[in-house]
Amino acid sequence: MTEEDLQLRASLSPGMYEDSLTDLGVMYTELQQNDRALRYLQAAMQLNRQYRGTDDAEYASLLHAVGMVHDNLGEFQEAHDVYLRALALTEKHLGKQHHSYFATLNNLATSHKRLGNAQKELEVLQRLVVDAEEVIGKSSPDYLTYLHNLAAAYVEFGDDQRAAPLVKEALILRRSFLEETYGVLSERQQLKMTHEFGSNLATALTLLQRGATDAEEIYIHVLAAKGAVYRRQQVARLVRSSPEMKLQFATLSDLNRKLSNLASQPNPVKQKQPWKDAFHAVSTEKQQLEMLIAERSQEYAAFARQQEATADAIRKKLPPGAVLFDFVEYHLIPLARDGGKVRFRWEPHLLAFVIKRDQPLTVVNLGPAKPLRDLTLAWHGEIARRRGGVVSQGKPTDGLPQYELSKLVWSPLSKHAEGCEMILVSPDGSLASLPWACLPQVDSHRYLVEDYSIVSVPVPRQLISEDRDEEVHDPSLCLVGGVDFGAAPGRTTVGDQNESSVSRTAIRNGNLNFAPLPGTEREVKSIASFYRSTFPKAPLAQGVAERATEDRVRVAARRFNHLHFATHGYFVSTEQADEFTSEHPGLLSGIALAGANRGAIDENSDDGILTALEVASLDLQHVELAVLSACETGLGKVVRGEGVLGLQRAFHIAGAETTVASLWKVDDDATVAVMSEFYRQMWEERAGKAASLRQTQLAMLNRYDLTFSKLQPCGLALLPP
Repeated sequence: MTEEDLQLRASLSPGMYEDSLTDLGVMYTELQQNDRALRYLQAAMQLNRQYRGTDDAEYASLLHAVGMVHDNLGEFQEAHDVYLRALALTEKHLGKQHHSYFATLNNLATSHKRLGNAQKELEVLQRLVVDAEEVIGKSSPDYLTYLHNLAAAYVEFGDDQRAAPLVKEALILRRSFLEETYGVLSERQQLKMTHEFGSNLATALTLLQRGATDAEEIYIHVLAAKGAVYRRQQVARLVRSSPEMKLQFATLSDLNRKLSNLASQPNPVKQKQPWKDAFHAVSTEKQQLEMLIAERSQEYAAFARQQEATADAIRKKLPPGAVLFDFVEYHLIPLARDGGKVRFRWEPHLLAFVIKRDQPLTVVNLGPAKPLRDLTLAWHGEIARRRGGVVSQGKPTDGLPQYELSKLVWSPLSKHAEGCEMILVSPDGSLASLPWACLPQVDSHRYLVEDYSIVSVPVPRQLISEDRDEEVHDPSLCLVGGVDFGAAPGRTTVGDQNESSVSRTAIRNGNLNFAPLPGTEREVKSIASFYRSTFPKAPLAQGVAERATEDRVRVAARRFNHLHFATHGYFVSTEQADEFTSEHPGLLSGIALAGANRGAIDENSDDGILTALEVASLDLQHVELAVLSACETGLGKVVRGEGVLGLQRAFHIAGAETTVASLWKVDDDATVAVMSEFYRQMWEERAGKAASLRQTQLAMLNRYDLTFSKLQPCGLALLPP
């Protein structure tokens, strides 16, 4: 809803205006934009007082909404007081059997816990679940929420015997509800529902930690939840080739392009109302179209009927000599203490499910997630300062983030990798940006890649749902590099191309300028020369200078099975993003192409930025490999249970089989050497992609003397589907 719509409703009907203000307040509450939410809700309350007073059901609903804002702000006493007022009004006007009464009572129960009285919360929830089951039934998602909250309350009190059957029931009901509704939801709605599923899993995993439930049984639900949105988006893309859906996908691609163009506008433009209205309108149209595509996708029905994934099914699909470390980050529920008082803040913890052939499922507790996250960030900082690698035998390692991290993560897992040659890693949460290949082993002072082939697997159940063709085919190759960021489409600008090394990354936030990357033209020419000598008659396309436009890349991406991008990559953290673009994770990362420094001429032209949102709209089902040699192309917004919402994920959703991306800045000389060796291994030695990357990393470790230089090739991450 735009400001113009809001003003129009204000002039037509006070009631319609109040409803609109309420809807906006609720929406901004969900987005955690609490100041805006409170402003709209207070305006709605003022209208209600003016025309109907403060003694009706509508006012009770507004009080409930205001209480939720106070909860978001950590103002728990204020929230508690408001919920009490809302509950009394709801009971008076709607009765105790109304769903609004149940919803307010549930929030009031939570407020008791937040104020330190978990016993009172338990008593309220016990009554609520009984009444809600009788009135709204077990098929209601609201009942599911109340049931889970009661189970969590029992867990807090250590009553695992009562909690376990409720947790099991809640997980089964939640999965059933997701399977029924996922097919008609947009990406944002799916992510929200997956977050709710994660809350159910957290309770189950807490019981698992206490030995109160079975690991194999819980892991079935972990497999169902992890990457659920990712998998459903891939399935939805399968219908793009059907005649009746081509128009819808073409429209979706155009909407994603328009959103990306709007997001690239300078910050002063974004502060003006016309821009906000345009962005909101396109976002709404995109969401509605995503729901339509999902609803019409017959593949969703087949998806829901897929054989249930289990640890045993994955075990049978593991390559010989491989081990899977499937990490799950969750909020550990603390025990109540001191007569029913409980710490409200559940701290993130990390578990690793370990799967090997012919061995039972093992669960390794890695403890609190925060130290792991802090050490990973500190390690990235050391790497940026040209440190952070393996140190020589005998030198002290205490306090070095890479070694402290290895002690917390690798040391507990290392015994499970004994006798293995390949490690499959499915990261989550705090470990999403961990460069496993260059993690040092504390005892041997060797990089992990020196002893194992490392492959990242975002969604473990993909191992059983797809049989990939391992045969090496002759490639067709599209190379993009030496991009002229200052050129308008079809034109070239002459600039200083004499810099020997330029970092291939940039933070995109309004006014962005991409520096020339002269080394990338040398990179693509080197690869092209080797490719042509190896495959003299195979298709080859090179997009350099002003020819590397978005439109040409879109066309080429449909024709070639190998794509290589040597250009600027960018990633904007959620904290750096504005409130609008943060609603679409796909706008937070991308690659720069020709004209990126000029921007779009109008809403129907390209802006020179290919965002992850736009990439996900492409049809890349034929693409066997996409190499993103730009810096930090492996980064993105981390969503627990879904991994990194960035470029690599977007390429996979679009259909690409495998991607190679970078987790940090890499200089030109190292990149040329790494990429040349990688393609030599793959095309001349005819090695598989994972083996080629590992052999490349090993070759670079042996070739470079400086510690930091040794780290650079290890920053590449290979992800199969």
